[in-house]
Amino acid sequence: MDGRQGAELVAKLALPKMIPVRFDDYGVFASPPADFVAEMRRRGMGDRIVELDRGAATTL
Repeated sequence: MDGRQGAELVAKLALPKMIPVRFDDYGVFASPPADFVAEMRRRGMGDRIVELDRGAATTL
């Protein structure tokens, strides 16, 4: 999955918030996280991204 595909999935699922996984956690990503963030912002969905430090927790 690349940044465009990730943003498309967020849009299709109408997710109000999403927490991206770490790029280095999985070897299947086709583009860096910056591409996803840029595409989310381009689509006006940048405010949906919840960025957490590694090991951090949040309440959804």
